Amino acid sequence: MSTQTTDTPGVGAAAGRWWLSDRFFNKLHHSLTALILVSFALIVILTTASTGPFVVVAGKLLFSLILLSAVTWLVTWLVKVWQEKRHPDAG
Repeated sequence: MSTQTTDTPGVGAAAGRWWLSDRFFNKLHHSLTALILVSFALIVILTTASTGPFVVVAGKLLFSLILLSAVTWLVTWLVKVWQEKRHPDAG
């Protein structure tokens, strides 16, 4: 008999394993953190260079992106904590 394994990085087997892996959460959190830092740096650079209408609109969009990224980061962290509590022996 052969055992089947999944090569999908974020999906585990249904029997007793997490449905999202720690690797997935870590990559997502690193990406969101980088997005927040880059957006913040762009806001600082743009507002230092100018205060024109384009900068105002770009600053508002970047700020919205920061908020959305932070909320997404928090939600995924809560899901990760929930999974750890639900399946403490997994991983």
